[in-house]
Amino acid sequence: MVHFITPLAAKCSVKDWDLTCWLLRQTLGSLENQDDTEFKATICCHDIPEFARNLDGRFNFVISPYEPPSDAQTLKGENSGLRDQTLKRDIALLHSGASGDDLVMLLDADDLYHRSLVGVLDQVNVDVQGVIIKEGYEFCHRSKRMVRRRDINHRTASSFGLRAKLLNIPTSHKEEELSKSLYREV
Repeated sequence: MVHFITPLAAKCSVKDWDLTCWLLRQTLGSLENQDDTEFKATICCHDIPEFARNLDGRFNFVISPYEPPSDAQTLKGENSGLRDQTLKRDIALLHSGASGDDLVMLLDADDLYHRSLVGVLDQVNVDVQGVIIKEGYEFCHRSKRMVRRRDINHRTASSFGLRAKLLNIPTSHKEEELSKSLYREV
């Protein structure tokens, strides 16, 4: 099974919450439209968007127990947006239920995937430990257009998926455990 994990910035951390929710809705819509419906998505957040109540059981929203940063764009400091994203990613991973040979992909709140992605990933050989998506399209919400990217794996961490057994899923909500993940070490 394919598990998507998504960290969502807090309402108090972003300039435009409506835009953040709209982008997330498009992202989750790209999952809803998958030809192969055998996947799960876990979204870790501080604020659950209104539209979430209309999603089916494949989508699970988890509330972060940590204090949100005042600005999601901050990259350094004890309460940075980057640290918040990392903790939310790890909490979502913890709650995803992924195990063994399940494939786990980080899905940013503004990513869109082709409707055949889950079907293609389900056919990946069991011996393969990871998948990198090299080409794709990026949606530019400011210009309202799709742009073809050939270097997509260099642009975003969400363009790769790893087997759950490689991720060393933490067993507690202790910050020391949650901040240790393969994503940080690769």
